[in-house]
Amino acid sequence: ASVASDAIDVARVEVGKAVSEIRKASRLDHGLADLLTMLEALESQLGDGALESSDYLNALEMDPDGLEASEARSRHVADLKRRYGPDLDDVHDYLARGIDREAELGGLLARAQDIDSDLAAATQKVDAGGVVLRERRVVAAGRLARLAEEHLRDLGFADPILRISVEPADPGPTGADQVVIRFASDSRLTPGPIAKVASGGELSRLVLALRLAGGAGDAETVVFDEIDAGVGGVTALALGAKLSELSRSRQVLCVTHLPQVAAFADRHYSVVRTENTAEVRLVEGETRLEELARMLAGLPESERGRQAAGELLSMASRQ
Repeated sequence: ASVASDAIDVARVEVGKAVSEIRKASRLDHGLADLLTMLEALESQLGDGALESSDYLNALEMDPDGLEASEARSRHVADLKRRYGPDLDDVHDYLARGIDREAELGGLLARAQDIDSDLAAATQKVDAGGVVLRERRVVAAGRLARLAEEHLRDLGFADPILRISVEPADPGPTGADQVVIRFASDSRLTPGPIAKVASGGELSRLVLALRLAGGAGDAETVVFDEIDAGVGGVTALALGAKLSELSRSRQVLCVTHLPQVAAFADRHYSVVRTENTAEVRLVEGETRLEELARMLAGLPESERGRQAAGELLSMASRQ
């Protein structure tokens, strides 16, 4: 408005000059009368316009602080568009999402106030359940150890010791206990963790004894490799009978060199190795008698060996 007022003043002065010059010229040329009249009217209008613009400027309220605030707001809006834009609709959408997120976090904060009490109550239940479970495990551990020791005696251990301790631990999916099994093959020895004190053959017999003492368990298949290490005679027969007993509730695979153990199998396979290859063969009928005789005496064609093998099979079938 200020610039326009100045321009009007400049135009009025210039038009005034034109009127003065045309008026002089019209004295010499009366044909300029109409142009003079038009310019005089324009000069008068510009004078009115100058008064109007001056009055408008005088009526304006000058507010430097308001101007500064408006400019700051404009800069702030431009900054919002750069960060969340490119236009104001995008800024508004971001604001709406922020409001929803704020409400969600508010709900979480409100819920957080109850978490401590809920956690304390849940921890109390876990601890109480853990104590009950531990008491029952201690009773079951003692019974399991006694039954397993009986099986171990049948499996060739003269006076074995088996201790199952139930010790407190951090709560987990299976309770708040750590179960440790300690073993000694003879009562004159100090029981220790089975992983450190049991040999391969002893470990296999331990697993067998624990499986038999604990019932079916959840393993569908049990594999014993060289479980007969260090046993023979009557103990080997007991071992075969116990493997047969275990096989009534699950599949049992056993690698053995003892005919007393092999005789109890429902299926008997022999592994024949030729240089770099090995072949697994099912032996049954007369072939099985020959294989057991070979395992007994190394003489598959021996009549006495075959008779002994037949006695083993007959005894095993009565179990």
